[in-house]
Amino acid sequence: MRFAPLCCVFLCACGRCNTSAPTLEASVKVDHPAKAPSQGCGKSASPAERIGDRSYVLGMPAPYDANEPYPLIFVFHGSFSDGSKIRALLDLERSGTRAVFVYPDGIGEGWTLTRDGRDVAFVDELVRNVEGDLCIDQHAIFAVGFSYGGWMACALACARPTLLRGIVSIAGGGPNVPCDASVAAMIVHGSNDFNEPFPSGEASRDHWLVANACSNKTHAVGSCVAYEGCAAPVLFCRHEGAHVVPDFAAREAWTFVENARR
Repeated sequence: MRFAPLCCVFLCACGRCNTSAPTLEASVKVDHPAKAPSQGCGKSASPAERIGDRSYVLGMPAPYDANEPYPLIFVFHGSFSDGSKIRALLDLERSGTRAVFVYPDGIGEGWTLTRDGRDVAFVDELVRNVEGDLCIDQHAIFAVGFSYGGWMACALACARPTLLRGIVSIAGGGPNVPCDASVAAMIVHGSNDFNEPFPSGEASRDHWLVANACSNKTHAVGSCVAYEGCAAPVLFCRHEGAHVVPDFAAREAWTFVENARR
C-alpha cells in the first residue's frame, strides 16, 4: 500500500488565472437534487469545536441564517500542521463565505487513509454533530485538502462516496485503495512540486477520470481543463509552481463547489 510522503505546508502562492478561458460557472453545471436541510435547521447555533479528545476549527457565515441550508466543506491540512494553519493558508472563506467550513486537526503526521481508520470515523462524528447543531444542505458536502490533506480528501471520497458531493485536492494524491466511487473532483498540482511530485497529481486525476467514465476530450475552464462526458465533473488544474497553493485555487475551488451543488 502506498502512503503519501511527508509534506510540509508552505505559506506562499503562485500561478495566474487565464481570464480568456471559459468560466467554471459556464462549464461544470450539472443537474442535482433539491437541498436537503439537516436537523440543525431552525435551531439556535451552539457548535462546539471539540469531540472527545479531537478538535477542529469552525468557520461560519456572517451573518448566519438558521433557516438556510449551507454547504458543508471539510478542509484537511498537510502533514504536521493543524486546522487553523490550513484555514489561513487556503483562505477559502474569503471566496466562499456562504458555507460552513470545518477544519479538523489531525494527529501527528496527519491522517489515516484507510476506510475504517480513526479519521474517517472522526469525520462521521463531525457530520452528525455539525448537522445536528447547524443548518446544513446534506446534498452539498465537500472535502478540500492540501498536500497530505489532498490524500485524505480522496480517501474520504472512497470511504464515504454517498456523503460527499465532490472533492478538491491541491498538491496531493490518491486514493491509495481500490475505489470506484463517482464524485466530482478538482485536482490542482504544480509541475515543479518536488515534495509531492507532479505524477502524483496526474495519477489522482486519472483515477477520477476512470471512476466518472470521462472522455479524453477537454476544454479550458479558467486556470484548469474540464473533461467532457463525465458522470460527475472532473477538472485538472496544472500550474508551474512547486508545493504551494496557487493564487487561483481558492476562488476557482469555490466556484467548483457552487456549481457542483446545483
